[in-house]
Amino acid sequence: AEEADDAAAAAPVDRLLLVVHGIGQKLSGASIVDDAASLRALVRSAASDPEFHAMSGGSGARIELLPVQWRKGLNLGVDKLAERLMPANLEALRGIFHATAVEVLLYLTPLHCQDMLDSVVVSLNGTYAKFIARNPGFQGTISIVAHSLGSVLT
Repeated sequence: AEEADDAAAAAPVDRLLLVVHGIGQKLSGASIVDDAASLRALVRSAASDPEFHAMSGGSGARIELLPVQWRKGLNLGVDKLAERLMPANLEALRGIFHATAVEVLLYLTPLHCQDMLDSVVVSLNGTYAKFIARNPGFQGTISIVAHSLGSVLT
């Protein structure tokens, strides 16, 4: 398996998939980095299938998947307010509600919607810039794979 990973890493990248998360990245256990790694492993597994290889033209090039974390650095001034609004004795429910439904509600407000869109743009551009720094000769295609609110934002 390590030899296959080394061979894949040596092949030029001809497709870049930027993986954008949806709601819930503030929940413990939620990780777009882990999710992108799982998707990457699935794509590599499919790529080793001879039928997939034939369908892709057999070029030997590879698909790179990179996570885009737009929520991580986004500081919405209402985060603390939303935490205070939920009853203290429902802490687990408060955490789930805050990490999911509040993000959707904030998206529906003009002020925070724009903040969220700006964060996605900055995160996409930052991830792309890092990729190009590591792959300066990249001439391939770029796609965005997004889930939930991430698909609305992109």
